[in-house]
Amino acid sequence: MSRLRSTICTIVMLLAALRAIWLVWITLAVSSAPDPGPDHAGQDAFSRFEPLRPHLPAEGTIGFVAPSAQHGQRQRDIAQYVLAPLVVDTGDGHLVVVADFSDDSQLQLFLADGRYQLAARVAAGLAVVERAGP
Repeated sequence: MSRLRSTICTIVMLLAALRAIWLVWITLAVSSAPDPGPDHAGQDAFSRFEPLRPHLPAEGTIGFVAPSAQHGQRQRDIAQYVLAPLVVDTGDGHLVVVADFSDDSQLQLFLADGRYQLAARVAAGLAVVERAGP
């Protein structure tokens, strides 16, 4: 019985350590996020995503697209934090997608192929889009 208890304690301690490492990683990822750029000057990256919430489902998984992979991953991490408990997945293969571009012209280029339609635009280049028809 004591061997089982020892094993369980070890597993619990390892899980706690992994959780602590994950929290440090998220903190570092968010704190090292680049300045959103001149188009978003003066706007806190966290407050940028909050206006999306009323236009998104209450639960489930949504997509996230941005103009570059590096910028997109950092912004997606911030969006995941702000929009939890939603799961924010990288890519546009979902029914609902957050499009985070630096301006409306890039957003319009993304929408131009007709796969997605604008559901809500909450700031310059930032919108919720939905997959167009079947």
